[in-house]
Amino acid sequence: MIKLLITALKFKRAMTSNFVYSIKCLLYILIGTLFFAYPAHALNYAKYFFSYSPESAPNCIEIVLQTNADDQGNSVVKIPEKVNSFIVKNVEAKLYTIDKLNKLVLIQQKPNEEVELSYQSCFNNPSKVLKKAIYEKELFFIEHSKMLVLPLGKELGDKWHYIMDYTKLPKEFSFIGSYPIQDQRMDSVDSFFNFTKGATLAGNFESKKIHLNQKTDQTIHYATIGKWDWLNKNSENYIRALLTHQRNFWQDDDFPDYTIALAESLQTSSSNGIQGLHFKNFMTLSITPNKNNLHTSIISLSHEMFHAWIGHKAHFKNPTESIAWFVEGFTDYYGLRFALESGLLCLKDYTRYHNTNLVKYYSSPIKHLSEKQRSTHYQNDNVFYALSLLKGAFIAQKMSSLKDAQKTQLIDKITKQIYLKIKEHKNASEQDQELIVLQAFKNILGETQWEKYHNLIKSNPLLSLTGKDFGYSLKMKPKVFKLPNYHFDMAHFMMHKTIKDLDSNSPEYQAGLREGMRVVNHNLTFHRAAQSVLIVVLENNIEKNILFCPSLKNQVIPQLT
Repeated sequence: MIKLLITALKFKRAMTSNFVYSIKCLLYILIGTLFFAYPAHALNYAKYFFSYSPESAPNCIEIVLQTNADDQGNSVVKIPEKVNSFIVKNVEAKLYTIDKLNKLVLIQQKPNEEVELSYQSCFNNPSKVLKKAIYEKELFFIEHSKMLVLPLGKELGDKWHYIMDYTKLPKEFSFIGSYPIQDQRMDSVDSFFNFTKGATLAGNFESKKIHLNQKTDQTIHYATIGKWDWLNKNSENYIRALLTHQRNFWQDDDFPDYTIALAESLQTSSSNGIQGLHFKNFMTLSITPNKNNLHTSIISLSHEMFHAWIGHKAHFKNPTESIAWFVEGFTDYYGLRFALESGLLCLKDYTRYHNTNLVKYYSSPIKHLSEKQRSTHYQNDNVFYALSLLKGAFIAQKMSSLKDAQKTQLIDKITKQIYLKIKEHKNASEQDQELIVLQAFKNILGETQWEKYHNLIKSNPLLSLTGKDFGYSLKMKPKVFKLPNYHFDMAHFMMHKTIKDLDSNSPEYQAGLREGMRVVNHNLTFHRAAQSVLIVVLENNIEKNILFCPSLKNQVIPQLT
């Protein structure tokens, strides 16, 4: 009776970045548990069959799931984000929604009968960013947790037999992803938890292999999708140089087969640069081609590889709000450092990257918020998470000059100790992982010195940065920037998405913005000038567009020279 409750709570905790459990959701699960008494044993297989009809549904893929009911005729499935035409083949089967919020459905039919579900999963992804589904003639990107109906067992760690049949997709397609695919078919046994973190990419591209260790068969698979002639070197050269450098840093040749997909994305209002994402043994990096941002692309690739290289050994549980300054900020420090040390960047690129981040940091409307205040609003806007990354990277930069008696950088000793401990304690909770991180800093820096840095992380004063923090004999000088000047409380706006303290003489007011309006979308920029800004508000429960040209103000921001 309790198994379904346990499964639903664990599933939600594993599949979402928000741990706020609603009473309403809990009641749904309890009701379903009490009435339908889900049995103790796990479902043992899931077979998926994919087909595509571009003429009738160009952004949809048809999926059939086959699994089995238990000896009482029950099965529970988790419905993904976007599903059309959800049909159960057995017309006598009864469906019950037991958790509306998380889309958990109980199916009842004859004991031990096969359950067959058919549905469409539809996504429109004009930017072709490999961060959400793409279903098009030449490219398919399938993220398991967001596109597949998932049957649930009693435990996330239960072993399942998964089959993914892609034989009805175009015969000329190549396939790469979290699991090996042969003859357009994936056949693997893995835990439910691992499977939900997987993804598959299929399309008209060539997949290649990189052998980093001649003594073993371990390989890195990679694919480049789109045009990459704007790169100075072949993409394999970048991947090989960065992975070799990181392998030397970790002094660790043990890694699983890993796949990297570099995809050309298109410039749109929702995609304006570089986006990376990790899955089980699979990393995607979407980049909008721009020769001027080549250095940023290299650093982003290095950043994501740093995550990937140790990811299978030391997995940080999501969300990581409380230690985002370390998980993302220190990773960005190493991403930049390794890109420079491996010879893929010059000092000019290194300086330019830092200067861009300095403008982002000092122009941020929430730079005075404490770490605790920022972490509670990560779901409101990406700017909160971005500031934690920036602040963490700058603190790592300040620590980089600290060395022990053997001239070893203390930041390296701390980072390696943290990942070793996380690896040793694979089942540690988010809270325990945070304690591991904090304890490593305290052990190596000493309590007094660590307290100084920890206060910089937790508190709201601006960081005091100098040229010495960035090494290479760099100096820091003030520079005047003309940046947007918004005439309402920006920190309140970012936290609560409502307008407060609006100046009635402002361009925003003249365009129709009013005190107290609820904002549902926006494209505000802070670190660069904008020709126009769009704010979408709710007025009488109807969306209204507010378009205006923001005024500019001079802001003095330190820059490296």
